[in-house]
Amino acid sequence: MLTEILLFSASGDKLIDWFKFLASHESLRKSIFTETLQVLLNKLLSEPVVRFVQQKLKTLRSPSLDNQFPSNIESEKITEEDFWWWIYLCISDDDENTITWTLENLKRRKSNLHSITFYSLYKATLDSNQFLSEVLTDKDVRKHLFLKDGRFFTTPIYNGENPHSYEYLVSVLPQEVVGSFLCSPTRHADLSRWGKELMELKYSILQGATVNFDYNQEMRFLVNPEVLRIWAEQDTPDFLCLADKYLTMLFKSSRYHQVSRKFTEAVFRLFLRFQPDEAMKYYRQWNAENFQPVYANPYGIPTHVFQLWHVEDFNLSEHHNLRCRLLEECLNDEEIMFMTFAALVGGGKKELWDLVTQKYLVSSYAKQRNLGVSILPWFGTDKAIEKLDQLKSSDQSQWVRGHAAWAYEVAQQERSCQEAYREVLQAGDLFSISAVLEQIEPALSPIARWWHCEIEKKANIIE
Repeated sequence: MLTEILLFSASGDKLIDWFKFLASHESLRKSIFTETLQVLLNKLLSEPVVRFVQQKLKTLRSPSLDNQFPSNIESEKITEEDFWWWIYLCISDDDENTITWTLENLKRRKSNLHSITFYSLYKATLDSNQFLSEVLTDKDVRKHLFLKDGRFFTTPIYNGENPHSYEYLVSVLPQEVVGSFLCSPTRHADLSRWGKELMELKYSILQGATVNFDYNQEMRFLVNPEVLRIWAEQDTPDFLCLADKYLTMLFKSSRYHQVSRKFTEAVFRLFLRFQPDEAMKYYRQWNAENFQPVYANPYGIPTHVFQLWHVEDFNLSEHHNLRCRLLEECLNDEEIMFMTFAALVGGGKKELWDLVTQKYLVSSYAKQRNLGVSILPWFGTDKAIEKLDQLKSSDQSQWVRGHAAWAYEVAQQERSCQEAYREVLQAGDLFSISAVLEQIEPALSPIARWWHCEIEKKANIIE
């Protein structure tokens, strides 16, 4: 916490002295390895501090200090070089020099759970072709795809020249990574073979038939969803058959579904895209048996709902009908809110607005109109509030009028929070900002996880 305060208030010289102090104490070095500081270091460090960090790293990397700082970073402890390297990663531009330095660091670094290892891998993959070329040619980079806890990241797609045979790639790379090298049109047959063999590997794991399989390491089984998409689009019948078998087997291996959640989410997403009704049968079956693999997303929305409202990808008439059906099956206002949340996040705002205004609110049934009323407040817009104002005073059903009065208050609260947040982003006084944020916090709904990002984008605070 003290580091955060100093970043906002201390001079460059004071910050340099503080970082020197942290770096000199092994027990304190790990205090800067947080997501919050990762952002603050990037945004707030002044140019003199940046230059000092760069110079410090050059000194630590000097050949004259090889005995003091071994060339092979194997220790589980946070070294002084680790400390300065992390700050450098946070503040550096994503340019060629940074990527080259990062690849050199990865060659010397043990594959481990350190945040710095993951962030180094992220930086290296910003130039995906250079990183994957190194993977093919340098075993010291490739080791991060194999060693314990070393594959908690997604391998990008390789777009460079790839003369290596399928057999060679399988012999030097993990099976789940091989597909990243097979996405060019000339490797169609190899990608098809990879997809089938990958699914066979998953079947054998589900059946407990894989020799020497370490169950605790299965969370490393990360496949690039984009590679799965390319394979599924070019071999749709094969993919659907294999995915159907996988989802059926997964249901019989309940202990396994949590550690395989990212792969399952990618498969289910594609299955939902091509065969929405069949995919929902699985979801309903899982629900009925209390086997509901709800996987993580930043918004706390159930996966099938989160995926289905990405209307650009899920654009069949069957998808539209399924979205309507799920809305009408909601049991309470909370479920309706999360359905609306998914639409706002996934790009379905216009479709949902049209559903509300052109179907639900004009229905002769009060139940349908009330569904529209339950959706409207989460838009938090003047248009939504205007419609609710009309409904609470003029709808022919007292039930609808009463519900609209509640929704009207909720919508005004949503709009007020958005306006307050929009204004506070323009303020320069940290105390005023803190006071306003503290004031609106109790009134924030889960939808704030979406609209705060939209407001920040328009204010050019985030991309």
